[in-house]
Amino acid sequence: MKIDFKKAIILSFKYSTSLRKLPYYFLFQIFTMILMFFPLLNLTDACYSSRIFENPVPDPQMVDFIVESFGYFFLSIVLVLILSSILTPTFIFNYTQYRNKKDDTLKHSLIHAKPYFLTVFGAFITMAFLINIIGGILSMIVQVLGTIVSFMMTLAFIFVIQDIVIRKSSISNSLSSSYKCTTKNFTAIVTMYLVTTIFSIIITLFFGIPLIFVLSHSMAPLFGMLGAGMSYSALLTTFASTIRSDIELYLVSIITLLLGSSISKLFSMAFITETYLQLRAKK
Repeated sequence: MKIDFKKAIILSFKYSTSLRKLPYYFLFQIFTMILMFFPLLNLTDACYSSRIFENPVPDPQMVDFIVESFGYFFLSIVLVLILSSILTPTFIFNYTQYRNKKDDTLKHSLIHAKPYFLTVFGAFITMAFLINIIGGILSMIVQVLGTIVSFMMTLAFIFVIQDIVIRKSSISNSLSSSYKCTTKNFTAIVTMYLVTTIFSIIITLFFGIPLIFVLSHSMAPLFGMLGAGMSYSALLTTFASTIRSDIELYLVSIITLLLGSSISKLFSMAFITETYLQLRAKK
């Protein structure tokens, strides 16, 4: 079935760069980074300090510390998932209002999407299990097969959240509906996936330029040390020292990258929703 991709790209780009939408998703991205960064840093530090993978009999106190750190990290993942379950249906419904030139305030969309938060949360967990767990098990058996299956399942369930929000479907019905829609319009779905992937890569590279320059500056002294045969601990110490001295540049470059990530994710969400709506209209 033919999709008007030109219209979808233009509408999605305008939506993703709208100053009425972008700042809210950008703040969510920053909050997510903060929420995930410190527990992850704490967990990494706990594993490094305990050297748990090197010691046959690790210190019980360090094991407790690692378990506690992992608990905080897992909690941060759950919190991000809960927030995503609130924002994703909100922005999907908001886009449907935006394209139809109706009341597209986020407050109005949040109220409308409220009944679907729990269903979307369950759908995220279900899809994570189907795509990552089953795909991971198959990858352990035959790596290429697992990768292919995970990719095909990603395409098959790409409209699940849209179906929940727009058609008020249950998780099982949305999984089935998305699968049928993908199988009937496979070429269009692959094209849609390629467009979102290419757009994401271009935006990430563009907004990642400052971080690339800062990293290059931090790593430059290490090349001379490698030639001098310095130890890995000395290299890491020098790299950490360089990062601390350029911490302001790192913060600015990371925030810039998060801005690009926000545009990319809003575009993908809008583009997938637009494709879904066109497919439903032509059904």
